[in-house]
Amino acid sequence: MYPYDISLLHMIMHKFPDFEIIEVASPNGWGYVGKDAGSKIGIETGIIVKHEQEIEFNQIEKLFLMPSIISLDDKCFRTIIDKAKSLNIEIIDMRNNGNDVCLKRDDKLYGTEIKKIDKPVVLVIGTGDRTNKFDIQLIVRECFQKKGYTVSQIGTKGYCEYLGFHSFPNFMYSNLQVTDRILGFNHYIYELSKSENADVIIIGVPGGLMPYSEKYNNDFGYLNFMVSNAVVPDYVVLATTYVDYNRDYINAIVDSLRYKYEYDVDAVFIGNSSINWDVTESLDTLTYVTLDKNFIDEEVRKCNAYSVYDSDSIKQFSEQLINTLVGYDNYPTL
Repeated sequence: MYPYDISLLHMIMHKFPDFEIIEVASPNGWGYVGKDAGSKIGIETGIIVKHEQEIEFNQIEKLFLMPSIISLDDKCFRTIIDKAKSLNIEIIDMRNNGNDVCLKRDDKLYGTEIKKIDKPVVLVIGTGDRTNKFDIQLIVRECFQKKGYTVSQIGTKGYCEYLGFHSFPNFMYSNLQVTDRILGFNHYIYELSKSENADVIIIGVPGGLMPYSEKYNNDFGYLNFMVSNAVVPDYVVLATTYVDYNRDYINAIVDSLRYKYEYDVDAVFIGNSSINWDVTESLDTLTYVTLDKNFIDEEVRKCNAYSVYDSDSIKQFSEQLINTLVGYDNYPTL
């Protein structure tokens, strides 16, 4: 997997049916080379990050080219791509992929009314980027699969198709009218629930929930607005970055979501990053600090929240998730 950064840790920490990550590589200047892939947050994965020139191509069958949180020019990929091609290694470019579902304004296609989804829906939302939201989507998926339930899932990464589920549909970013996108998403989920007939539907919503400030508007949470009008969630997981006043911050967000969208948040995860506002203002771009696992684990205990890298926390979350949905009379089979 190249280029590796801490935002891609989920590719190592979780198991996927069609592949296993055995090597990751990064450019020298990123500060990962020679260290464990999880060292920035204080965990051990057993995989040491290599420089791209150290990749043992004779040991791998596939090369994943990944999107990263650090900008990397296309020419930086040329050498590694040429080497892989010369050895007939399968190259999978995950940088620009997505669900190409296309909707046009056609009443025959998706009608004018919201359809009722007769499967339990788990919604995973986040306050913005770098909240470990995708890790949570994978954790929720694994919670159900370990209990023997089947899952339909829409995720927030363009490469979800390679991981065994659907990427967030591209028509939600199109210039269709907002009403059409809301109806289209509702009917897309409805048809998915019928065609796949899974026990539960998991939806990860890209982007944030609301502006951070007048300057950093977080796209005003427009995707969450549309999804929240398209489906009625049965269980909502909120992912947030760490802030110094977590408890008050979390309560304020939960209350806001209840008033705006009329749903309650059932579980909160605090991610391993925090916005560095001093640097953000000086550089005029959102800048994050990566935080140690032990620090976050202590914080979640204070806030009655969960951490994606703590096994006890995940076990507690899994039990609460399953027990909550099983307790709904509408879904006796879950």
